[in-house]
Amino acid sequence: MQETLSIVIPIHNVENFLDKCLESVSRVSLDGLKVMLVVNASTDSSLDICRAWADKDSRFEIFCTDTPGVSNARNIGLENCNTDYIAFVDADDYIDCDAFVDSFKECNDAGADISFSAYYRLKNEKAKVVRLPLERKIFKGKEITSEIIEQKLAPNTNFLGVVWRSFFKRSILQGIEFNQELAYQEDVDFIIKASLKASSAIIIQKPYYYYRINDKSANGNVKINNSENRRKFVKHLENIAKENHLNLAFAIAQRKADILIISYKEILRSSKGVINKMKRIHQLQSAVTDSEISYWEPDCFGKTMAIYMKLMKRNLRLFALLFLFIRFFIFK
Repeated sequence: MQETLSIVIPIHNVENFLDKCLESVSRVSLDGLKVMLVVNASTDSSLDICRAWADKDSRFEIFCTDTPGVSNARNIGLENCNTDYIAFVDADDYIDCDAFVDSFKECNDAGADISFSAYYRLKNEKAKVVRLPLERKIFKGKEITSEIIEQKLAPNTNFLGVVWRSFFKRSILQGIEFNQELAYQEDVDFIIKASLKASSAIIIQKPYYYYRINDKSANGNVKINNSENRRKFVKHLENIAKENHLNLAFAIAQRKADILIISYKEILRSSKGVINKMKRIHQLQSAVTDSEISYWEPDCFGKTMAIYMKLMKRNLRLFALLFLFIRFFIFK
C-alpha cells in the first residue's frame, strides 16, 4: 500500500526561483500529497506567488511567520504534517517530478524509515549528477550507525549534509526538530537524530533533486559559514557523539581542518601587519593535535593547500608555517 507524503518548502525572498520550484512540485502525481509552503519573513513577492499557486492547486497550504530562519520554517511545516512520510525542498531548487515519484515509491515499497538519493548539482543552469559513495542499497539496524553515520558524516563525503534528498518516515521524527540555535549545518544535526531512530535506510542512486548553487542562499552566506559558527557545530557534534556512543573522530577532525583554513583566511582579512598575522596563524597551528592530523585527507584543503597538509602529517610544522607565509604573503 502506498503511504502518503508531505513536502515542506521553507520560503524566504526567493521570487526569482519560486515559480520554477512550485511548478515542479505541482507536477508530482501522488495520492494524498500535501505541500506545506512556509513563508518566513519575506519582503519580496514570494507570498503572492505562493497564493497564486495555492489558488490553482488545493494540495498547497500556506503558513506565514515573521520569525526568520530556515529551521523555524521547517519546524512549522513539521508541526502541521500528518502524512506517513515527509520530504523537504528548498525554494530556490526544483525537482524532476517523475523521478521524485519513482524514488518515493521505491522507498515506500522497501518500507524504509529514511532514504538517501543522488542529486543534480546545478551551476549556471548546467547539471552534474552527484552519486552516493555506497554500493549497498539497504541498511538495517546498527548498520545505519556503523556504515552511514560513523563512516559518511565527514564533510568531504557529501552524504549527510542536507535533508532535501531524503524521505523521512514521520514516525521516526517524533520529538525531533531542527535546532534553531545552530546557524550552520542544522541539516546534519537533524539527519543524525533521525538516522539514530531509523530501523532501515535505503540508498537510491536515481537523482530527482536539482540543487542550485546560489551564493545568496543560507549555505553560501559567509556570515553563517564563519569559523565561529563552525566551531559551535563541532562542539555540538562532539556532544552528540558522547551522548550516543558514536565514533565520530574522523568526521570531527575533518571539520576542524576545514575550520583551521577558514580561520587562517579570517586572520588575513581582519588582522593588521604581517608579523601579527603570522603570530596568530602560528597560535592556531600549534593547537592542532597529532591525533587530528592523522585523520586529514586532501579533500579537506584543496589542491592549493595539499603541500601544507603533507608537511603537517610529517610533523614538519615549522616548514608548514613557512609554506603558509609563502602562500599567503608572497604568492597570494
